[in-house]
Amino acid sequence: DSGENLYRILLYIFRYPLVVLMFFLNIFADPPPKVTNYPKSQKLCPEVQASFASRVIFGWFDKLIWKGYKKSLNVADLWDLRYQDTSAQIVKRFERNWAKYYDDNTEADGSGLYKKFESYGTLKSTSNVKKK
Repeated sequence: DSGENLYRILLYIFRYPLVVLMFFLNIFADPPPKVTNYPKSQKLCPEVQASFASRVIFGWFDKLIWKGYKKSLNVADLWDLRYQDTSAQIVKRFERNWAKYYDDNTEADGSGLYKKFESYGTLKSTSNVKKK
């Protein structure tokens, strides 16, 4: 028991300073990447280069808030969207996910959604009723 307690104490003594060091290293922002697949932006959004702490408390957004407080904002005051937030990128992702969802929930006769409703008892099946 005393050997195990000593092991836990030593492990804690070595681990705690490392955790604190990692916390302080994460406060600082990383430098921007030298090579990227995204196109260059004239007015880069400050969120891209913000540190973890700045992102958590929205510190990167303060300059725009103060500018809007002092005078009315116009389009020239705003920065560009991040490339991954543009509609061209979001629509691609949406259509890919929508197609996957649509394919899973649709049958050849288009009755996939109907069968979901039918299984919960909200719609009665009229396709099984024999016509006279």
